Amino acid sequence: MAQSTSKIDHRVWEDPSTSSRGIQIAGWEIETRKKPILNASEIDEAASRLSIPLPEITFGNNLVSLRKTGGQNKGKGREHIPSIIFNGLDALAQVDTTGEDTIKVAYADEWAKSRNTTSSANGEGEYEIETVKNFDWTYSSTYPGTTTEGSMLFKEADVRHPGIPLAKLARQDEPILFYDDVVLFEDELHDNGIANLSVKIVSAPPSRARPAS
Repeated sequence: MAQSTSKIDHRVWEDPSTSSRGIQIAGWEIETRKKPILNASEIDEAASRLSIPLPEITFGNNLVSLRKTGGQNKGKGREHIPSIIFNGLDALAQVDTTGEDTIKVAYADEWAKSRNTTSSANGEGEYEIETVKNFDWTYSSTYPGTTTEGSMLFKEADVRHPGIPLAKLARQDEPILFYDDVVLFEDELHDNGIANLSVKIVSAPPSRARPAS
């Protein structure tokens, strides 16, 4: 596991054995993991559980996590630390499976029928075609992340919250300590556009990352 430190109190690490990297800073730990797309058996299992066909490119083992490791959580195991995790399969679990509110294009019904079928062996060397129920083929999701039990630190922001301090993030007089862009899934939607869900995360010195007042 590689590590690096600087005059800013933080530790950047990388673990090739788990395809993970991250940073510990100001009582928090960020971790990102990038692995290959799901294999055939993983796709079948996930599609069965979610009841929808998966996107063409699904990085079901990728994730971004944010953990509060400081204060009263110091020294606790990861399973006991408040955290929020972003992963593709949990995001797909929030895709509309009724198909009632999906976007329509000229040949949406015809294309949907081609995607909404799966084949499975019946034990006699023959394959049966099964129809999958309608779903939002654009894979739109309002996924806010997955929180661990008791993670009251992570909740929906107040409507008065100023949002991400983009002006501070654009400054070039302070270093970016950690950055990653993790793709969770992609689909070309049969040439009707592109569905893409990714998580970008930036860690900067505390004085730079503090939200605007």
